[in-house]
Amino acid sequence: MRTRSRSPKKAKDEQAFPIRIRVKVPEDGYGRQYTEIHEWLLEHAGRDNFAWNSDSIPGIEASAFYFNDLAIAARFLDRFNLDLVSWSK
Repeated sequence: MRTRSRSPKKAKDEQAFPIRIRVKVPEDGYGRQYTEIHEWLLEHAGRDNFAWNSDSIPGIEASAFYFNDLAIAARFLDRFNLDLVSWSK
């Protein structure tokens, strides 16, 4: 699934990172998990090795997470039990 990026940051992230996973935003949003996710990403991926953007897929509110390392992306999905919508490499 391709989406057209309206954000310069998102367009830059799509070019900079080889791995993109899209996840469904939880029905009630991320809540406290937002901070936990961000801290986990900083600790396990490193500041310059991930990006996080809002995303949209028809009928689904989603987030796009970008990574340099497939193993980190897999650990991320496992750790936070997020609903995967799509991924690309």
